[in-house]
Amino acid sequence: MGSFVYGICAARELLLNALGASLALGLFYLGPLFGVLLSIYLLFTPLAPLLLLYFVWIYLDRNTPHRDGRRIKWIRSLPIYQRFRDYFPIKLIKTADLPSTKNYIFCAFPHGILCSSVLAEFVAENKEFEQLYPGIDVTCHTLNSNFYYPFSREYVLSLGFNSVSKEALMHQLTKPAGRAVCIVVGGSAEAMISSPGTHRIIAKNRKGFVKLALTTGADLVPIYSFGETDLYNQLIYPENSLIRKFQQAVRKFTGIAPVLFYGRGLFQGLFGLLPYNKPIHMVVGKPISVEKVENPSRDQVNKLHQTFIEEMSNLFDTHKTKYIPNPSKVQLTIED
Repeated sequence: MGSFVYGICAARELLLNALGASLALGLFYLGPLFGVLLSIYLLFTPLAPLLLLYFVWIYLDRNTPHRDGRRIKWIRSLPIYQRFRDYFPIKLIKTADLPSTKNYIFCAFPHGILCSSVLAEFVAENKEFEQLYPGIDVTCHTLNSNFYYPFSREYVLSLGFNSVSKEALMHQLTKPAGRAVCIVVGGSAEAMISSPGTHRIIAKNRKGFVKLALTTGADLVPIYSFGETDLYNQLIYPENSLIRKFQQAVRKFTGIAPVLFYGRGLFQGLFGLLPYNKPIHMVVGKPISVEKVENPSRDQVNKLHQTFIEEMSNLFDTHKTKYIPNPSKVQLTIED
């Protein structure tokens, strides 16, 4: 009888976690479509004048994502986000202290299909992070296009997202010590190469974040999420195929990767848009000390970039034995 009750409780928790993950991902990724459709509907109702006033508000509020954003604590504290973290589950692994006397650039890899680990750990309230890294206030930065969609933009801002523009990043990193910005360096280009069992990141020729670190004096923190690329299957087409060329063209024009992927469903594990509930271990590396240089030279940028690549590789090699099957056969591939 006890085992039966335990089984019922476990099934209930799994379902609640899956519902939390569905809401967390759905609100963020499907919110823009909902906002556009709702706006079209309202245009043909008596509420159209209010909608037009709202569009004026969006214009007047256009600088908010590039400044301090607009966090709303009660939204960030909704239980769906903890359910989302428990769904996989995801574990934050600390390897070194991050003193609150410095500012930091969190460089997260890999993007995966939907960047689920970053969304789970650095968006909304996260008690685990606060306990591991006291005194560090993190802002997560996303594509500026996410702040163009009506209604959806308000939700994205309420979670604490800011734009990934240079203006927004500089604004945060020139504040007093104890700030951290989280960026996914590989971006949507990494989504195009994400596949279960692979460990490919795009960083070889991406140096803007390094120059930003030198300009502001913020330390670089490499982060690798083991398990991120295992959350979805993707249909990957040959580089010279028409579909692949179309995907690349859309990505370069919009910043969004139109990938064809599938995961599991809410009540079954065969097919759906939910990520597979596989464990993720987000390993936060030791900070790379950076001295402020107002106008860094190309050599200074290249030298720090090489140091970052080496530290990223060391972080992966050090921890792959704990979180990857057959680690001796797996290498981190760093691409253009």
